[in-house]
Order: sequence, then structure tokens, then C-alpha cells
Amino acid sequence: MEGERVVRERRFHLGSDKEHTVYEGEAVGMILVVQLVKEEIEARGNQRLTIVVGIDNQAAIRSTTSFQSKPSHYLIDTFHNDL
Repeated sequence: MEGERVVRERRFHLGSDKEHTVYEGEAVGMILVVQLVKEEIEARGNQRLTIVVGIDNQAAIRSTTSFQSKPSHYLIDTFHNDL
């Protein structure tokens, strides 16, 4: 978003809530944000950007500083690698 205008958008269908958790959904969302930011930086000729990312899941937020192997932590590993 730039103000009220949608600049880029990405979606990913994980599956039903019987197969996946909110934590997994938040982690995938974080991965998609990194992809969007990379695309926007490239579109602007590698210009630096200031961004704000809102995440409302405490488990997902805390997992960004944890390097312990837990269920679905591979998603946070992907997030870190993409950063």
C-alpha cells in the first residue's frame, strides 16, 4: 500500500483450518511480504524503501528471534533466508 492505494498484492492458499494453524498462515504472510518488498525494490531500480509490517500473532513475532526447531519453524527459516 501507498496511502490508500494497493501497489502490489500476493495470495497463497495453504488449505483448510483443519490442516494448518494461524501461526502457519502468519508465517506464510511474512514470507509473502518479503517477496513483495523485493519486487518493489527491483521495480524502483534498487531504491531503498522504508516499510512497516504489521503482524498480530505473538507466536509468529517471537519466532523471528528464535532458532529452535519447532513444528512449522521451517517457515520462519524461509522468512529469514529470504530477508
